[in-house]
Amino acid sequence: MNINIERIETLLRKLKSEDQWGTYYMGKFYFTIATNKKRSEVGLTDDKKELSPEMQLHLQQENFPALFHEYIHYLHELSTVIGNIGISLDLSAKAVFSNWLDPNIKSSMSNGINKKRSDLLNIYSKVIITKDVLFGNANEILNGKFIEVKNIEYIEQNIYLLEEITFIENKLSIPKIHFTQLIEYKTVSEHLLFGKYFLYEGLAYELDRIVDMQVKKLTEIKDYCKGTEYTVLRRLSQYLFPDIEKQTYLCIASLSLQYIDCGRTFIKMVERVRENCKLGFSQEEIVKILKEETSSLLKNKQNDFNDAQDEYKNVFMKRKLLFKAFEYLSDNIKKLYSERIENPTFEVDYVFQGKYGELLNTAQICDYMYLFTDDEEYMRDFIGTSIDLETSSVLKTLLTYDHYYTSHKIFSTTTIEQQESTCPFFYCCDLPLRKTHTNICKTKPWRIFEISSNSDNQYCWYGQGVLETKGINEI
Repeated sequence: MNINIERIETLLRKLKSEDQWGTYYMGKFYFTIATNKKRSEVGLTDDKKELSPEMQLHLQQENFPALFHEYIHYLHELSTVIGNIGISLDLSAKAVFSNWLDPNIKSSMSNGINKKRSDLLNIYSKVIITKDVLFGNANEILNGKFIEVKNIEYIEQNIYLLEEITFIENKLSIPKIHFTQLIEYKTVSEHLLFGKYFLYEGLAYELDRIVDMQVKKLTEIKDYCKGTEYTVLRRLSQYLFPDIEKQTYLCIASLSLQYIDCGRTFIKMVERVRENCKLGFSQEEIVKILKEETSSLLKNKQNDFNDAQDEYKNVFMKRKLLFKAFEYLSDNIKKLYSERIENPTFEVDYVFQGKYGELLNTAQICDYMYLFTDDEEYMRDFIGTSIDLETSSVLKTLLTYDHYYTSHKIFSTTTIEQQESTCPFFYCCDLPLRKTHTNICKTKPWRIFEISSNSDNQYCWYGQGVLETKGINEI
């Protein structure tokens, strides 16, 4: 068996207490932070299940770079055009999924893909194709140490974007990056498709490293993940323009997320900076022009953009909790769009100015969960929120709605129940159902809906997510 030393060392670095890590869940508006601590170390016991305000503040400060990294993902999902397209595509896929559910109102079963409904299959396939193209691909190829970019070519791929009630075909020119990486001490040639994924991760990593330095008052950046997917953005920037400054390529990365062909836009903007620098302009001057152009574009499309947010929200008009969740999200999306018009790279500028705290005031942080290392599963972790409790509750229903869909997608419940799928709240829930039906919550949480619907109709977050999924379908 081949052992990838570089990758193992990277993972071990992530597990060190000095370098906590987290995971943001796209479409769920939620993230987790691994504390690498036992519950007892933060004052949690069998009798004391709530973190004190002082300990919450301590954990936040201790894990701030990781928390900030995941927050940047959340911010980009809400405040960028490419993130908003992802939300739209997810809603279309979930609308299709609801057509495959058992019509019995008390059942959580999905019958899986209906091959007789070619119209729905057509929609679903177009959604998945488009998501994959916009995402770009890591394709599990970054399993070694990224060395250098060798050259760039472009490939044309089809995407399908919803206009009113019809998907319109478009073609995008996607950058195909040829590079070398070190695997088992050998240099190997590979390629990747450069899109949303590498822009998201590159931006979040570079910004969290700067914040880490600022918070800890270090004299230099701790670059733990050099040579990984987190630094593809950096290496590509340096390949295109060796003298490029970090603030320049991060601003351009942020700007490029406001364009559908984000990968190609990023490259073309960097090339534009390079060529204008040869003419005597400073990088700051050229970035300012790029910001003004993007701001103008966003402003011209603001009315259409805001109308689209109302349409997303209205999909859930007859599903009370999901409607409230999207009402909250759409209001924030509109607010952040206006912020982007004022300054399209506000998140980058705040960090370089040392004002990362003000950034957190611009967009309220989403719900998050602290993960602890205890073997005991019951009430092991702690979920926190900075949002009012009613809104936080409906967002948790939105999270389980997404989990129900992503657990199934095109497959029947009978098929997916051959493997375990755990409720996102399994390790922090103290409801009676969690105690009386532990195995269901851990292996097939959608079935908890059936327990409630056939008894007292008192639904937990997951049960409510299933109930709302089974609501009136607008497609």
